Amino acid sequence: MSRYVINMVRSDGTSGDNKPKADAEQILEKRLGFQAVHIRQYQHSRIDQNLFIKSRINKNLNPLHLNADDVVLVHYPIYTGAKFETALLNYMKNRGTKTIVLIHDLDSLRFNWSIFGDLKHEVEYLNGYDYVIAHNPKMVELLRENGLTTNVVNLNIFDYLAKASSTSNSSDDKNLVTFAGNLNKAKFLKDLQVRKPVTFDLYGNIDNPKLINPSLDYHGSVSPEVLATKMGHGFGLVWDGNSVDSVTGRVGNYLKYNDPYKISSYLSSGMPVIVWKQSAISDFVISNQIGIAVDQIEDLQQSLNHISNADFAKMANNVQAIGAKLRNGDYLYNAVNKCLN
Repeated sequence: MSRYVINMVRSDGTSGDNKPKADAEQILEKRLGFQAVHIRQYQHSRIDQNLFIKSRINKNLNPLHLNADDVVLVHYPIYTGAKFETALLNYMKNRGTKTIVLIHDLDSLRFNWSIFGDLKHEVEYLNGYDYVIAHNPKMVELLRENGLTTNVVNLNIFDYLAKASSTSNSSDDKNLVTFAGNLNKAKFLKDLQVRKPVTFDLYGNIDNPKLINPSLDYHGSVSPEVLATKMGHGFGLVWDGNSVDSVTGRVGNYLKYNDPYKISSYLSSGMPVIVWKQSAISDFVISNQIGIAVDQIEDLQQSLNHISNADFAKMANNVQAIGAKLRNGDYLYNAVNKCLN
């Protein structure tokens, strides 16, 4: 029996994967004996792509001689178009190969479009796989409600491969909050007012730093390597959208079902997290006692004031255990193992 994970690369041969997909490939290769199959993305016209879909798949997969004893894991979506993804799935089904799809995003929830249209059509595609790995129980329930009938496994949270942080997150840091990412998307930062003893550190790109509330400390955009040295103190914030009151609109709806990768970054660095109470990931955070959930960012100050040194120490200790699992790839390993057995 052979095991494969399919990743897309750019036409120049460089990896087109983001870190979640690259980490998944590394975990599957090292811990479960999967072999990576890299298929180059096409940069010609849409007509050319459609004409050459079959030849691209045959060129990369025919040498594998796939059969019913083999297993192939595919990321969803791989952004090569609905025709390519469907043709790829049909190729494997025609050979009786066991198929697993790992959901990274459901674009019909995240945007107002997806390569398959609406959620029900995404689910129709996912039903073609033998196993679907979904982010969390809320996503599993949503998929079932929209017609998912195939086997589904709960991932719980995305792993995050990184070196263990040498930073000790002590109770002295419990009033420090860090937010890292694309700050242009975080419109709420202009209205977020914090007061001592709370301090709020920001890292990331923003076109106009003057839009950041003066009570926040902006440290600019830094490389992932530098950011890793800054992380590890206090809490990490997972929030999105325009408002400090709540997370509304399509962004808010998506957070009710997905696992933000940012939370894995914070936890792997040893930081408890602050999340939106209505987000799907809040159940994982509260049940594992690795952070707090708030209805509004405006509640942040009051919530931090109620956290004792002992409370923070317990959270930080629990995060160390979860972070070790994330850095080891345990969550994907366990999910895929359920599909294999």
